[in-house]
Amino acid sequence: MFNFSSQNSSRKKVFSLGNSKSIIALILCAGMISSTGISSVAAQSRNSRHFRHDSFPGRGITPVQNNRNNNISQNSRSTLPAGTNVPTIYAEDRNATRIYVTKEETLPLTLTVDRDIRNNNNNIVIPVNSRIRGEIRPARNRRGSLFVGRTIIYPNGTEMPIDIESNVVTRTEVIERGGNSDSVWQGALAGAAAATLISGVTGNRVISTEKILGGAGLGALAGLFLRQGPSSAEVISFDTRRDLNLTLRSSLSY
Repeated sequence: MFNFSSQNSSRKKVFSLGNSKSIIALILCAGMISSTGISSVAAQSRNSRHFRHDSFPGRGITPVQNNRNNNISQNSRSTLPAGTNVPTIYAEDRNATRIYVTKEETLPLTLTVDRDIRNNNNNIVIPVNSRIRGEIRPARNRRGSLFVGRTIIYPNGTEMPIDIESNVVTRTEVIERGGNSDSVWQGALAGAAAATLISGVTGNRVISTEKILGGAGLGALAGLFLRQGPSSAEVISFDTRRDLNLTLRSSLSY
């Protein structure tokens, strides 16, 4: 009897101890599952917040990115590529058919765009009557002269840099002493240096200031009138109907 009771008591202890370990294991497992579940829910919550944040237009993109994307979009609509032709005129005197400069002369000049210039999307990038400010200058190889534009002035007054130029003009005219001065100046304008040279040859001391470009007046010719001029003069002659077609050297956006 005693032995039997001792054995039963031992079994009960073993069973109780086993039950305690099982309960502890179950508690630990439940804790791990609960922790994993909380982490998963938190992750899903974060993801759901990001998803909702990104699901609206413009959300999830920094202002810098938005601006950059907008610039790309705008440029694609309003950009002229290099090589675009831009016809211009000298609008200050539409009757002028020629502009004379010497081979060494630099002549400030402002030209006017003769028509709307559109890009490939048919958007106007350079409106008609925009002005291009620059100068006629000797070509790099000194064989002729060309117009180089550096600033465009839009009809609304906005100014922007521009990289544009004409073809090099090598056409020359030789003025001989004793020639008809009136025929030389018919439909012609000239830079101060060219006007001085031509007047010295022709002996024409009565040249209207409207014929002289670049801000010079008759005072520029006074010194030459006091001495004998050369027997001939060679000047470069720009045809205002053909030689003032300009070409963009780099792209232009507006």
